[in-house]
Amino acid sequence: FDYYPKGSLYRLYRESPRSKEGRKPLEQSWEFYALRFDPYQASHRDFFNSQILSYYMSGRNNLGLKYSAGGDYENALANYNRALSYNLDFYETYNNIGILYYYKRDFESALRYYSSALRHKPDEASLFYNIGLAYRELNDYNKALEYLMQIQTPSSYNEIGYIFLNLGELDAAELKLKEAVKLNPSYEPAYYNLGLVYEKKSQYMLAEKYYKIYYDSISDPAERKQVYNKLEELRRIN
Repeated sequence: FDYYPKGSLYRLYRESPRSKEGRKPLEQSWEFYALRFDPYQASHRDFFNSQILSYYMSGRNNLGLKYSAGGDYENALANYNRALSYNLDFYETYNNIGILYYYKRDFESALRYYSSALRHKPDEASLFYNIGLAYRELNDYNKALEYLMQIQTPSSYNEIGYIFLNLGELDAAELKLKEAVKLNPSYEPAYYNLGLVYEKKSQYMLAEKYYKIYYDSISDPAERKQVYNKLEELRRIN
């Protein structure tokens, strides 16, 4: 736990009471954390309150992540909201709720929570990326580009390139996708999208080259089969 010069955090615990038969009931032993401090010093009280709330809030947020990973969005949302009830400035939870709605394909709600997160953490690059993805799903490419272009990561360059590809701006798409692989030569999605760009440009040898790089980097059988079929089609054209 965090060290504080004028007080220390202690873990207090007790066993659950035993039943008449001498066996423990189903309830878990409980524990909580207390701080030895001078109650007349405001700094000690503030530290105590902030630490306890921080642990509880983080626990609720993490429970939300666990439920969300298992597809139990109802319990995930309940725990996220409990986390926010202790601290409305906890930007991670707003972001996690946004991701939950994104997976549910409720992109308007996702945007609302991503935007709340950004208000509390205006310099967090991942939030610009998430907002850009939500606008892309809503086919609002101008707004998507507005947010994605504020960050310089392989994933953002890849998404920008993919948007330009959908808009038919193939040279701009090629440029951004090459920036993605320049930043991270192991960023596989950009190679596939470069294959799409060159296929659209009828530059089939280059398309085959980048599809092959992508094919060699993936392990999912269904996806490999899909890319293999593309490669076979290009070889017939060449």
